[in-house]
Amino acid sequence: MDWERLLNGLLTVAAVAAAAAAFGLVFVAGPVNPAAVAMLGLCAGFFGASAFARVRSHPAYSVLNAGYATVLFALWYLVVDSSPGLDAAVVDAIGLFAVLAAGGLVVELYSYRRDVDSRPE
Repeated sequence: MDWERLLNGLLTVAAVAAAAAAFGLVFVAGPVNPAAVAMLGLCAGFFGASAFARVRSHPAYSVLNAGYATVLFALWYLVVDSSPGLDAAVVDAIGLFAVLAAGGLVVELYSYRRDVDSRPE
């Protein structure tokens, strides 16, 4: 089985599904938090770019991946922070994950700057 082709296909399907969900939120669901639409758009863009093996093999892909996680958690925090009825502990936990993801991004940026490849072979 060609795992590279399977991964490319799965990432393509994920990108199309995220784009369709974003489209559905904007045009079907009515008024919605813009951060939720941005989350889905970010997912569609990241998965769409990741569907190409050339992108995944680039040395800056680890930075892109860490940046994606950081922005995704930050947008998720904005969505849950503006949602009524959620416990403050949940919102704080997601905020903590956003801060931890930002720390991971700083580590990846440092590693990329120092030309240290942290990707598994």
